[in-house]
Amino acid sequence: MSSGLPIVCIAHRVDPDGRQGYNARLKNLAQCVFAAEMAPSERLPCLENAAVLSTFSPEHELGGSELGHLSHLTLVQCLAAGRDRFPFELFQRPAVAFNPGAAAQPIAEHALALILAAAKNLLPRHQQMAQGQFNQSALNTRLAGKTAAVIGLGAIGSRVATLLRAFGVTVRAINRSGRTSQAVDLCHTLDGLGPVLDQADIVVVAIELNQATQGLIGRAQLQRMRPDAILVNVSRAAVVQQDALYEHLQAQPQFRVGLDVWWQEPMHGGAFEVAHPFFTLPNLIGSPHNSPMVPGIMTDLIEAASANIARHLRGETVLHLATSAM
Repeated sequence: MSSGLPIVCIAHRVDPDGRQGYNARLKNLAQCVFAAEMAPSERLPCLENAAVLSTFSPEHELGGSELGHLSHLTLVQCLAAGRDRFPFELFQRPAVAFNPGAAAQPIAEHALALILAAAKNLLPRHQQMAQGQFNQSALNTRLAGKTAAVIGLGAIGSRVATLLRAFGVTVRAINRSGRTSQAVDLCHTLDGLGPVLDQADIVVVAIELNQATQGLIGRAQLQRMRPDAILVNVSRAAVVQQDALYEHLQAQPQFRVGLDVWWQEPMHGGAFEVAHPFFTLPNLIGSPHNSPMVPGIMTDLIEAASANIARHLRGETVLHLATSAM
């Protein structure tokens, strides 16, 4: 810590490629210090002098007493995209930035995989064959000519829309403004959600979790969807009401759901649990919130995060700033 450059403290664990990524992007702008590799007693000088903290989850990566030593921070850069679980109360003074878009492509691909698996009934057909049934006449869903509602047209939602349009699907999107330059057929605000759901064969939830979107999809919204619609959620589980979804899946056996996000996950603390026996239902397919987990994803996250840190150190506009979780 004698270079005279601002200190960027990387709190999360990195492999050699990640270390190289930070050092290459921030060369001549900062001194990168990798706190996860240091003993707690060695970390204090780093924390006390750090100008920037790069982190996934500061309250887990650093001890409670260590957080109090971050008195000179001007920026906290979070590698995650979502801000709904970030402890803003621990960082009153520095700016806090997030990392949306860095994992958007693999998440969008995963959403499409869930849509296709549901539309083609792959899981129940596989299970039937495992039981000796060979039902070659069972019908599947054709995507071409269908209409999709993409709720949330950020980095993930816009990529989902592009993928769906390649299959001949009409895409109606929901975002804050009701306007977009993205390649969709129509765009509405949340006020227009009901009529959009009425006409949707496919509904993809890719919207941020906040006060306006928590519990957005409940009984009334599910009942507006077509009986054989497909609902996929790759955003946050709490956008969809758990009880209402389970009841709807039971009541509408032709309705299909693909979930990559869950209401209680290990990453939030505790064990993975669901309030209902979702996995006994043939019209649900799930994955363990691993949609972004592809080779090279950490490189992508670090590249985007360190590029934003570089903007801050150069005095340029920092992207994706937020001041609260909701």
